[in-house]
Amino acid sequence: VTRPDANLCVTPIPWLSLQQIFGGDPSSSSPPSAFQMFTSEPFGGRDLLFKDSTVELVPIPAAQQSYQAWLGEGFLQAMSAQDSFSPDVSPTSNGRHPQRL
Repeated sequence: VTRPDANLCVTPIPWLSLQQIFGGDPSSSSPPSAFQMFTSEPFGGRDLLFKDSTVELVPIPAAQQSYQAWLGEGFLQAMSAQDSFSPDVSPTSNGRHPQRL
């Protein structure tokens, strides 16, 4: 849900490009930076931006850049079945004996 006055034209963050600068990649031609995307320790925390165990980001193939493709048909069918399920028995307020609807 967004506010009606919210700007929906948000510029995506170029994470893969930022990774080349701040990812701590030893093969990078850029000099090391004080800021490291995958390291939280210098900032007194854990898993601040990404999990500290993160090694690199990888692009998601264009064919999988939708929630339907990412979650998969089986999950979507299960969610659809759950949404359309209407039990004929519901628990009473004390939770012990079901009542017929």
